Amino acid sequence: MAGKSSSVSRRNFVKAAAAAAAFTIVNPKSVRGTPAASKLALGIVGAGGRGTFVGTRFAEHPEIQVAALADLYNDRLEAARAAFKVPPERCFRGFEA
Repeated sequence: MAGKSSSVSRRNFVKAAAAAAAFTIVNPKSVRGTPAASKLALGIVGAGGRGTFVGTRFAEHPEIQVAALADLYNDRLEAARAAFKVPPERCFRGFEA
């Protein structure tokens, strides 16, 4: 290979890659015939002060839903569960959560 130059220039390679990428960008509705998920599911690990604050800021957006919670302390977990209306089966406590 030493001394041989490639027959494909960088410019041609980039043009071909851009053309291929243009065909891979597809509307999510057309992939399976159904709309994409309407809400983003958010899980909060650490439901104390900062976790609840950040979760509240995210929950202000209609396209985001707090879907799961995890914390070491039951009182913090229950307070966050009530605030975000997360079902008990989606709340996890302890180090193994």
